[in-house]
Amino acid sequence: MMELVRQSRKFDFEEKAIDQKGVNIITKEYPTEPFPQVTITLNSMELGKALRFLTEMIGWKYEVRNGAIYVQKFTDNPAMVFLETGVYELDQKTINKLSLLGGKGKDPLIANDPFAPRPVKKGKMNTGLALKFCFEKHGVVFDHTKGHQFVFDGFQVLIKHEKIYLDAIENIINRVKKFP
Repeated sequence: MMELVRQSRKFDFEEKAIDQKGVNIITKEYPTEPFPQVTITLNSMELGKALRFLTEMIGWKYEVRNGAIYVQKFTDNPAMVFLETGVYELDQKTINKLSLLGGKGKDPLIANDPFAPRPVKKGKMNTGLALKFCFEKHGVVFDHTKGHQFVFDGFQVLIKHEKIYLDAIENIINRVKKFP
């Protein structure tokens, strides 16, 4: 984490004092356990991707809040995981498009991806399940053991998840709204 802070300061080209450059990463200490040691070669990638890769590799999680990045060990206790609730009000046209992507039909967001999950072929699923499947098809994993929640009440979706995935869901919704 110290190396990521150092690199972020090195590549922050704004005119400001060195102690104000880059990002602040705060790690939670566990007195009975040493910090995990990682050897990695950092290539040219976004800081967020590097941080996500490193924390997943050692079984830790991170959250961005109050201008800093907080990193701590992942725990099965949902109260210890950084979860937020997103509320997304959807019009009927957007609900229909998302449901189609989650259930039957060709998915224009992943149409050229040979590894993408195939659409559901038989039967009819409820709208809430189709919406959830749509987000799952686009990389959002709902794991109830981690405290993730998904609720659809007919016109809005309430999702409890990590902030990065809430941002991804909002991006999916905005992209789908642009489709004719």
